[in-house]
Amino acid sequence: MTANRIPLSELERGTPFEQRHIGPDDAARAKMLAQVGYGSLDELTAAAVPDAIKSAAAWTCPRRAPRSRCSPNCVPWPTATRSSSR
Repeated sequence: MTANRIPLSELERGTPFEQRHIGPDDAARAKMLAQVGYGSLDELTAAAVPDAIKSAAAWTCPRRAPRSRCSPNCVPWPTATRSSSR
């Protein structure tokens, strides 16, 4: 066990979930960008992502592969159904 471990009960009294996981607001984002010397997230991303992996092509992700390309162990996507409790 780590000597500096913080008990869960103490962590639960910390920053609310939404503030930890939704991301920074506009003011916090502007402060962060100023600290690293960029005017926008696009500028920061352009500087941070290596040219070798940049692409001008739009990225698309199909909802699912054709069944012929699926593994025999593949679980099919559930079909959309309307809830009967409405």
